[in-house]
Amino acid sequence: MKRESGFTLLEVLLVATLLGMIVAVIVPNLGVGFRIWSSTDESMSIIQDSRLTLQKILKDIRNAEEIIGISSESISLRDKNGDSISYGLFYFSGKPYLGYSLNGSEWSKLTGPLDWIQMEYYDQSGEPTDQPSLVRLVKISFSVEGNEFSSKVYRPAGDEVQTDSPSPFPIYAITAGIGGIEMTGSSKVGGSNGSIRAIGNIVLKGNVNVSGDVISSGLCILIGNPTVGGEIQSFAGLIEIPLIDPWSLLDSVQYVLGLNGKVYDDKGHIVGNKSFGPWKFSGGKWRISGNKECDGVYFVMTEVYISGTAHGQTTIISTGDIKVSGAVNLSTATQEGYLLLSAGEIELSGSGNYKGLVVGLQGVDLSGSVKIEGALIGNGAEVSGSSMVIFNGEYQIPNAGEAKLHILSWSEE
Repeated sequence: MKRESGFTLLEVLLVATLLGMIVAVIVPNLGVGFRIWSSTDESMSIIQDSRLTLQKILKDIRNAEEIIGISSESISLRDKNGDSISYGLFYFSGKPYLGYSLNGSEWSKLTGPLDWIQMEYYDQSGEPTDQPSLVRLVKISFSVEGNEFSSKVYRPAGDEVQTDSPSPFPIYAITAGIGGIEMTGSSKVGGSNGSIRAIGNIVLKGNVNVSGDVISSGLCILIGNPTVGGEIQSFAGLIEIPLIDPWSLLDSVQYVLGLNGKVYDDKGHIVGNKSFGPWKFSGGKWRISGNKECDGVYFVMTEVYISGTAHGQTTIISTGDIKVSGAVNLSTATQEGYLLLSAGEIELSGSGNYKGLVVGLQGVDLSGSVKIEGALIGNGAEVSGSSMVIFNGEYQIPNAGEAKLHILSWSEE
């Protein structure tokens, strides 16, 4: 007789018990994971909104025609259009928020709820003042859910401040800090200002060619058959490399690409979500790929990835790394000459062509057959393959004596 197959009641109960135990372990952990993800996303949004709010207030204070009222928790001003704007603490549903009021209208939320807020005011001599007409320096500090934000802004008497003081930053084709400079392969530095300088060691290997001087506060090391058209100087004096805070350029951009995939224009309005022009938000990063027109001045709050044959006049300022590959063709879109500026590292590979200043505060790396018509600045610089930097002195780094105050007049603490 053929025996019928199947499960006994005991086997069914055993399986059900095991499944119940597995579900009891997994489901709570999944819930924790979702809660952590949600909490992290919310925290990122709070940080982003608070920093954007702070920069908007600072910008309006800087450009205001007149300060008409001040207190430890609010400030009122009149803008160039004659509108009165107040920024400060107000309560909504019993909770404290940082908000604004236009021409006496009801208050609107900007960020919060606040833990605390403090506004401080100083006159021309740096002394505290309670007279709106004497205010020259405003410091705003506040906290949102344990995240503290603080910045200050100087109100100039005129549109610009000009002095005859010399620039503290000499311009070289490549300027590096203690990370030094390393050039290998058949890489090249040329142009009428084709010199390189570093605080750290400078190493030239292979068939490298530098048309100008090679100057290091450490050692200049030549290996193989490098060619140097100017002087080679080791143990030179130290140089001061300017620390260009990307956040200090926030109010000079056209668009802000946020941590949460939202895009804001220079008025603070949301103009995109996860996609804007050539940009796509994927994997927590902003990216450009393919044959895209990239015109515009962008502030990006994440790492930046660009590939393909992107082209156009653009300036990209990023709080993270910038990595570009492919045959891109990009030129600066700003008067200052900034093309790519990163608070982290900049990596350029492939066969791209770039015109402008490339500033990677943590370092710059060129590989392949990249061509830069401009200057490189960073803590360290590596140039390999057949990459080249051609610099004729087209761009200058602004300093306190030359730059408009809307660029360099405030600092975050």
